[in-house]
This record gives sequence, structure tokens and C-alpha cells, in this order.
Amino acid sequence: MGFSGSLPDRILKCMSARDRAGLGKAGITSHAAIAKAEQRLERDEQRIFSRELVRRSLPFYWHRTDKRTGATVGTPDFIVGVAGETLWIEFKAPGGVLSNAQIEFATRLGAQGLRLHICRSATEAIKLLTED
Repeated sequence: MGFSGSLPDRILKCMSARDRAGLGKAGITSHAAIAKAEQRLERDEQRIFSRELVRRSLPFYWHRTDKRTGATVGTPDFIVGVAGETLWIEFKAPGGVLSNAQIEFATRLGAQGLRLHICRSATEAIKLLTED
């Protein structure tokens, strides 16, 4: 006999990770569920953008969020070469904010006269490819 439904966050936070895992979807806090949904949306936008970069035959590096990487902490999701420029692009789901490491990286970019572009959608990122 299993549990169906969801427990309040205040109870889930008191449980061990192992016990929460045993509850399946019912064992995830609302904050974690929202973060997971936003991550999925962010990844989908990244995939759309990467397909557009391939279609345009542009050189790029994709710092994917769904796989482990050896990139420097805070490195943006994409580094793209287009029209003699290098674009540093970080995807964020609506309402998402930069981490401290990403803010520090953006500060280092700014110190070199470079800019971090924060995009909420693939459409927004694709527009960067054609801006003059």
C-alpha cells in the first residue's frame, strides 16, 4: 500500500532524502518541483537554440545543464562566434536569477569589455545572432 497525494513542505523538509525518495513524486517539495520544471523548460530552449546554431553552421560551445562538465564554475551556457564577435549567453527560465558564481563570471567578462547576454527563450537568443 503506497502513499498518494502530497505532503506539506514543512513535513518533507524534516524527512531524510532517502525517505522522500521513497515517496516518489509525493516526496518532492514545491520549491524543488518548480525548479525541476523551470530546468526542463530552460533545457528545451537551449536545445532549440543549439539546433539553430547548427543550422547556421556557427561555431559554438554549449555548457549543457543536464550533463557534468569541466568548464569553469559560472561559465555561461553558450559561447558563440558570429560575424566576428563572441557572444556569451546564459539561459534562465522566467523568474530565474544568476547564481553568485555566474555574477562573478559576468563581472570578469565586463572587466574585459565583454557582455553576458541573459536570455529567457531561444527566440531571444536567436535575435542576438542577427543584431548589428
